[in-house]
Amino acid sequence: MPSFDRGRRMPRPGVIAALAVLASVSAIILLTISCGPGASPGANLDQLRGDRRLNVLLVTLDTTRADHIGVYRFDQVDTPVIDGLAARGVTFMRAYASTPLTLPSHTSLFTGTHPPYHGVRDNGVHVAPEGLQTLAESFQEAGYRTGAFVGAFVLDSRWGLAQGFDRYFDEFEMPKQRAIFLSRVQRPGSEVVDTALAWAGEDDTTPFFMWVHLYDPHTPYEPPEPFRSRYANPYVGEIAWTDSLVGRLTSWLDDSGRSEDTYVVVAADHGESLGEHGENEHGLLLYESAIRVPLIIATPFDEPQGIRRHELVSLIDVMPTVLELTGLETPGQVHGRSLVPLFTNDAEVEGRTDERVYAETFYPRLHFGWSELQAILEPTHKLIISSEPELYDLLQDPEEQENLASERAATAEALRREAEELVAQFEENANPANTVTLDQETLQRLAALGYIGGYSADADDPEVKRANPRDKVEIYNDLLRARRLTVQNEPAEAEVLLRGVIAEDPGVVDAHQSLGNLLVEQLRYNEAIEAFETALSMRPEDAALVLFLARTQRQAGRIDEAEKVLLDFIDVLEPDARLYISLGRIKQARRSYDEAATYFNEALRLSEDVPADNIMAAAHVGIGAVHLAAGRPRLAEEHLNLARGFNDNLADLHFNRALLFQARGQPNEAIGAYRRELENAPRNGEAAFKLSAIYRNRGDLVEEERYLRLALEIDPQFAGGRLFLARIYLVKNERLDEAVSLVEGALERLESATASGVPQEITRQDQVLGHLLLADIYNQLGRSELSNQHARLGMQLREGIQR
Repeated sequence: MPSFDRGRRMPRPGVIAALAVLASVSAIILLTISCGPGASPGANLDQLRGDRRLNVLLVTLDTTRADHIGVYRFDQVDTPVIDGLAARGVTFMRAYASTPLTLPSHTSLFTGTHPPYHGVRDNGVHVAPEGLQTLAESFQEAGYRTGAFVGAFVLDSRWGLAQGFDRYFDEFEMPKQRAIFLSRVQRPGSEVVDTALAWAGEDDTTPFFMWVHLYDPHTPYEPPEPFRSRYANPYVGEIAWTDSLVGRLTSWLDDSGRSEDTYVVVAADHGESLGEHGENEHGLLLYESAIRVPLIIATPFDEPQGIRRHELVSLIDVMPTVLELTGLETPGQVHGRSLVPLFTNDAEVEGRTDERVYAETFYPRLHFGWSELQAILEPTHKLIISSEPELYDLLQDPEEQENLASERAATAEALRREAEELVAQFEENANPANTVTLDQETLQRLAALGYIGGYSADADDPEVKRANPRDKVEIYNDLLRARRLTVQNEPAEAEVLLRGVIAEDPGVVDAHQSLGNLLVEQLRYNEAIEAFETALSMRPEDAALVLFLARTQRQAGRIDEAEKVLLDFIDVLEPDARLYISLGRIKQARRSYDEAATYFNEALRLSEDVPADNIMAAAHVGIGAVHLAAGRPRLAEEHLNLARGFNDNLADLHFNRALLFQARGQPNEAIGAYRRELENAPRNGEAAFKLSAIYRNRGDLVEEERYLRLALEIDPQFAGGRLFLARIYLVKNERLDEAVSLVEGALERLESATASGVPQEITRQDQVLGHLLLADIYNQLGRSELSNQHARLGMQLREGIQR
């Protein structure tokens, strides 16, 4: 593979010469291939295009194996649309993804570069570098309309692939309920296609580049009818369903008269192991099932048609190919090369004898401390590089069953050296990816979904001998099963699996973090704290783990410990606005408003340096809350409105707006704001409790009880909820024994809160109410001695507060 310049720098002299030679070779190839039946358009592309600027429809299929599509000789599925596109163009039978992960793979496709160069090596953490020219930017600069329509949160615009798109349809609403289902974080392909076609139809004069990403083949495999009933294998059913969605796109091209002016590119970001080599899904291993993908390019011309090429190609070749087809210039950063010379039935094409394809996965190293995997392929052999290298003869052994690394040691060593040289070229002057800063609410939800895992503490230590992921695949599968059980609301089974993983390999940070999140969802805060503390001890530089631990300590009423953890790490870690917001909330709960404002303002300052809308919104909410508590409603409203401009769906935002409305004597507006808060944050028990209080003041026992029960469903030990539900039982003269139990539990919780640093005047007032309520309940039960005892306790506490 030739050496390329990096980023947008001028190539070195030697590189310029190499590029000139390549350009000459390409020109010779194109000039010597005629454009007859089955031949390459080659040198005649300009003539075929004429004065037209041709559209491009790029469809990426998530998690789709090449060998599960009809044109790739799979007879157990009907994929008439994709097969029809293959009949109208070129099918690459040996195309490969650079990595079996969605975001890194799409980043390679859109930049034409490999992961060691662009630096995006994981989902949910890294951001595609702004310094790289993307395929969309090339089209945008050429005057094309550019639209992207993605079906999964893992491709949300915050991770950088929106560069160059006029319209980037993500707009994912993260699930907010406790039982979080992965399907809620993807968008059905039918909705993606609906939105894409609506955008495409807005302008019939300007050429377009449109990317449509269909996530449906990803787990969970849940094809709609009739595909669910038609296919016993739901994964195959998902692929058939996805083919029908592609059909809606191509039908629109036909119906609108765009087919004659549009290239259609269909590719997958990676495959799915489906249990082969022990891996149930993808990301961990680099076998064919995970990285060999479909790649089909249909042209608007009469030729080429029905061509199948068996050369090794990569998704990094898509960018230069599409740019050549549309007459646009390929940026100098690109590692891939145009596939246009292969648009022919010729048995061999000059210049393709040095085929090499590179792939990698750093997921096992980053998350579990196991060995990363790198692979290099040449026409016959594939070498997987790890602590135990694997060499396969793909022509004789396409299922990769016989490791020939020892038997063909010279071949393995030669390929290893080639891979080392290639990676060195990629990494030289690379454009490293940044990491995204997520607000705490999003972090918590992504963690529950399995998108965010703890990175291994020794991931960057070159001296550590790492286990081969192949030997750890069952542990990985157990982690996946645990996550699936968690989102299916089967926590007991998930916990068994996670504790089993920890027992077998206690160094897997991801397992400890997943266990902590699972325990938090069950309100088992003290056990969750232990899990997060263990994870943090292995990864002390992980700010997300610090936030998870501090938040759980606060939920457990261990506020002093939460503050200490944050203060211990705030000066050790890189400046992080989220830590200051968390400290501000602690100071706010303690009514130390000046200190709270200092922390919130520092968070705002840090967020302006590294813009993050949700974090800036959270900082403004905190400042607004402080102004509200200090009796400055105008300033409070100003900051809450600023927060709304950044993210109107942020937790706590509408809760504080409701408090503002109540302070102004606007109960109807407060009710609306509390209800909006519960839509955005269904776990906000205090919002439910505040709503119950408004209805109590109105004498509406039905609505009061409804929201008290919601508050207690969220937190069964919530003291205020227990006290006022007991009061309702007293008013109704029913379930009085249960009322006693409710009040006693509330008093225990209040005593614990007092000990943990909550201002005593807050807890004492509720304790007064609790004892006086018990006095009335016992009086109703005819137990006068206990009634008098609690009446005396309540009066004594009240006198103590008044003094």
